[in-house]
Formats: sequence, structure tokens, C-alpha cells
Amino acid sequence: MSTPQELPAEISFEAWISHIFDHDDPDWHWKADAPSWDEASNRAIALNHLDRLFSEPAFLIERFTPNQIGTGLAFLVNGALSQYGFVFLDYRLSIDQRTRCLRNIATVYESVFTKICSNMKQHGRSSSPPELKIVDGICFMFWDVFGLYGRTRSDRRDEPNIKENWNDNCQIEAACLDAMERTLAIDHLSCQEAALHGLGHWQMYYPDRVVPIIDRYLASDITKPELAQYAQNARRGEIL
Repeated sequence: MSTPQELPAEISFEAWISHIFDHDDPDWHWKADAPSWDEASNRAIALNHLDRLFSEPAFLIERFTPNQIGTGLAFLVNGALSQYGFVFLDYRLSIDQRTRCLRNIATVYESVFTKICSNMKQHGRSSSPPELKIVDGICFMFWDVFGLYGRTRSDRRDEPNIKENWNDNCQIEAACLDAMERTLAIDHLSCQEAALHGLGHWQMYYPDRVVPIIDRYLASDITKPELAQYAQNARRGEIL
């Protein structure tokens, strides 16, 4: 029986990129012999690599197929697949680096998703072309599967870990909303739809931020007519 390859703790950025993205099988991480790297035990390194990736992600397009990029990004952000999302809640790490990295999620949308995703809405559509199915899916579902949400305005806000790190949590949540707002301003239908999807989920925590963001979008020249109703639904927090 084959055993998984354990990658070194001090993994280089280039080796890490290959580990995350160089896979044709979207289910590679479930395989018994899949290479593994313990991001939960090496969160400082994980944050450094995420920060570098999100700040300048355009190189991915030259090295990987759209669905390889989608598979890798889904692995990074989906809490059911990896522990990378919890890096942002490690209060021992620099809050400036964590918030910068989160805000640069918008850079991933600007530099990657606008170039390789279908420029069409996902909600109400049966499927994407096979060669774009995975990347279109994570573009739309990014904020849905990401493990961060408005903890300071949730029913967990009185838990010790949140109260003792209140300012950090507030800054993390603000950075997420900043990224969604910036993504909503991108002149690309899939990116705007993804931002509205995320804002719709966060409306229950931050109506004071979400509603004005969406109102400005609806009043702008960049509003996509086919997303107007979706934006109204997100404004009310009525999003799936």
C-alpha cells in the first residue's frame, strides 16, 4: 500500500505552489498517497506563501490550466479540504499581514478570475463548460466556503477566544468586506456576482456595511443588468 509523501516543514514557495496547483485530478487531496504538508503546524510559513500568492497571482495563468487553478484555490479556501483559512485567526501572526492578504483576495479576482472564468452569471445556470467548471465554481463560491464570517456580530461573540482578540477579529472582518467591495467594482460579471454572493452571506452580520456597498453598486455605471435582482436579494441577505 502506498503512503503519502510528507513535504518538508520549511517548504519553499515554488515547491508549495506545485503542491497546491499541479494536479489534474480535482480530488487529489483525498488519495491515500497524496503528498501532504501540515499547514496547521506551520501557519507562519503558510501565511507568508498565501500573502505572496494573493499579492501577485497572475503567474498562475501561465503555469496551470483554469481547472488546475480552480482546484488549487478551492483547496486553499474550503475549510472542508484544508486548514488554510484558520491561518487568518492565528492571533500570534501579524495582523497587518493577515489583513493585507485578505484584502488581496480582490487581486486574485482582478488578475486571475477575470482572465480565465466565464464572463456570465452562475446562479440560475445549469453548468459551466467542462474546462472551466472548477474555476467558475470556486470563483462564485469563494466566500461561501471560506471559513471566515462576522464572528464579532454572531452568537459566538461572547466566547473567550473572540472577546480576548476583539480588535484582531474586527480587523479581519473589515478586510474581508473590503475585498468583497473591491471585487464588486471589477467590470466582470462573474466577479461582481461572486462579490454579491459573499456580501449576501455577510449581510446578517454587517448590514451597516453591506447595504451601502450594494446601493452604490446599483447606482453605478458598472452595474450589470442581469445581476440587479441578485444584488437586491443580497442587499436583504436573501442569497443561496
